[in-house]
Amino acid sequence: MKKQINLIPLEMTVPSKSVHLAKTINKISTFSAVILIFLILVSIGAFVYYNVQGQKTTASINSLKQKIVELEKSEQKLILAKDKISKISYIKSLDSVDDELVNFKDFEQSINSASSSAFTEVSIDADKTETSLIFPNSESLTVALQNVSNLKQYKKVILTSLGFNSNSGYLLNLIFQN
Repeated sequence: MKKQINLIPLEMTVPSKSVHLAKTINKISTFSAVILIFLILVSIGAFVYYNVQGQKTTASINSLKQKIVELEKSEQKLILAKDKISKISYIKSLDSVDDELVNFKDFEQSINSASSSAFTEVSIDADKTETSLIFPNSESLTVALQNVSNLKQYKKVILTSLGFNSNSGYLLNLIFQN
């Protein structure tokens, strides 16, 4: 057994309860310092982790916003394409003037080759053609009317007006119907 020799006088010695209390406070402060350091490290780690997660979330949000903008643009393109397709189908459903143009070209060639006439106005629809012609003399008018009577493309030819002017000649208005 070990004996402790104390050379300090007894009135100056620290009571044993105080020594025991000091040792307990020392142990508690050491334990508290370790816990404090541990909590600081955990707090720093949590801050870094959540900061990185926040940056990832922000990047994801920006990426999703970009995708939304791209989808909106493609949706607008689809809507415009659908609108164009509906307009094209509507136009295709309308009666075509192609046949009427071919018929009119035949009429025009027969009039131009046989007489010295001039067209003043032509209106072509899908079901009828209206023309105004000027003839310098009655002979060219007669030849043109004969050519009109020989046309097989039109079911009905209507003479809407026939006029004469001494300066320009005869003015003839016709309507051709299929």
